[in-house]
Amino acid sequence: MYRFFDHTADLGLEVTAPDLGELFRDAAQGLVAMIVERPPRTGAGEPWIVHLENERDDFLLFDWLNELLFRFETRHELPAQIEVAVENGRLDARVLCAAVNAERDRPLREVKAITYHELSVRRCAAGWSARVIVDI
Repeated sequence: MYRFFDHTADLGLEVTAPDLGELFRDAAQGLVAMIVERPPRTGAGEPWIVHLENERDDFLLFDWLNELLFRFETRHELPAQIEVAVENGRLDARVLCAAVNAERDRPLREVKAITYHELSVRRCAAGWSARVIVDI
């Protein structure tokens, strides 16, 4: 589950989930929802396999969202179906992407960068929570 919050000249994303895999998947879906009004539901072609490592969960989330944003900026694709596992500082994901279609997806805003400002990943009563602010 994710929700947005306003931040001075930026946009924030708060995510809660029962485990880290769902937290990172929901954060990815939140990022897509920041970019387009109607996120794609189905992807095509070969799955994109992502492997990332970082000892800090917050920096791993930063790296994950940066990978997704880079793919959007360079290949004009957004994740449609995401399977992600996070354990012991390692992220393994299988992503089916969809080409962006302005008429179908309805772009909302340009996300320029993921920031470290107020970046956090923590255990909470619901399992895990994260907070990310993006530069728009």
